Amino acid sequence: MSITFAPATIRTRDNVIETHDGPEWEHITVNVHNDNAVRVLELLGLLNRELLAVGDIYGDRPAEEFLGRVLIAEALTPIDEGVPAYQSRPNFYECGRAAGYLQFRLDELHTLAEYCLANGHVVAWT
Repeated sequence: MSITFAPATIRTRDNVIETHDGPEWEHITVNVHNDNAVRVLELLGLLNRELLAVGDIYGDRPAEEFLGRVLIAEALTPIDEGVPAYQSRPNFYECGRAAGYLQFRLDELHTLAEYCLANGHVVAWT
């Protein structure tokens, strides 16, 4: 499972969010494995524990707010030393996380937020 951060438009009449995640948006969307998405959302102060409890992770924020959260996370997050892969039980392996992964994802989210801000989109994750 994974979470995708993408530009989105809110249709004001129905207040429905339309995520722009087709092939033409691949250069700007950010796809993150669920476990890493939880860590990234924690860094951004956006983790909704109630949704996490039922297995859903989704949300949206105005681009300006999202960019501010990314800038704060970039400034305060220590260099990610990574997490080594390990076997958690027979025939089940946790892949870990490469060193510098969180900084790499925050940089991608920074680019996404700036794009959304410049083009009148919100940032959504589903």
